[in-house]
Amino acid sequence: MNQGGDDGGGWGQPPGGGHGPPGGGGQGPTGGGGYGYGPPGGGYGPPGGGPPGGGGYGPPPGMQSPYRAPPGGGTGQNLERFLKPGLIGGVVGGVLSGLPLVNLLNCCFCLLNVAGAAVAVSLYLNEHPHERLSGNDAALCGAIAGAAAGLIAGVFDLVIKVLFGTLLGGLYASLPPELVKNLAIGSLATAIYIPFYAIAYSAMGALGGFLSLQLLFKDRLAS
Repeated sequence: MNQGGDDGGGWGQPPGGGHGPPGGGGQGPTGGGGYGYGPPGGGYGPPGGGPPGGGGYGPPPGMQSPYRAPPGGGTGQNLERFLKPGLIGGVVGGVLSGLPLVNLLNCCFCLLNVAGAAVAVSLYLNEHPHERLSGNDAALCGAIAGAAAGLIAGVFDLVIKVLFGTLLGGLYASLPPELVKNLAIGSLATAIYIPFYAIAYSAMGALGGFLSLQLLFKDRLAS
């Protein structure tokens, strides 16, 4: 005698046969198969797939700094950027350094050369009011000014000595031979030392450009 229910099936089995949730096979969310548990829609993440407005975070347009960073580039581009103000600053420092008596100010921390480098940095900042400079950029600008000043000062010194020697040419016959020899050696040494003038002045000009930015134009210093 069959002791099952009228619905058929085995002993004590629920109607419909088998053990499992209605409507599908396996233990998982309704409407699917397999043993997976997860949020509806397939994955966790912000709606829309990213930050609004095209991605990226930054200050609103109205909060941008009035200054912008100088354009990037290699050393060649930087030299081109600073060439004009550097040459002008070099003329200022070189002419002052070549003037007799005035050039004595260079005995005080190469003051005239440093002034020429500061002029170069100032000219560049005036021509580019929306840019900031790094310490390296200011040093490069000052180095260009210093190199130009060294060349000008060396040539200026040589010209003065040659002119002085020409004016004293009539007196050479009455001057002691040793003094005449020393004057000639001094003029020759000045011509040989012109490249060394450029190197030494360039180093001091780099320092002058760096210090002028830190002390005189610190509001334009790039962070």
